[in-house]
Amino acid sequence: STATLSASATGGQGSYSYAWSNGSTGQNTTISIAGTYTVTVTDGAGNTASETLNVFSATAQSLNLVYARKI
Repeated sequence: STATLSASATGGQGSYSYAWSNGSTGQNTTISIAGTYTVTVTDGAGNTASETLNVFSATAQSLNLVYARKI
């Protein structure tokens, strides 16, 4: 099974880029194992915000964890 982690940022300038600790880029990442995942969001002005998630089970077919953060 796999799970999807999603991130959302607000309050920054321009468009956002997302970088996940598992190498994924984009607003969402798909995982197949439990673990610790970090997403770093960068806005168009180069400001960054990071959030770390501890996922204890990746067995759900669809697990959407949405973190909204102002940059």
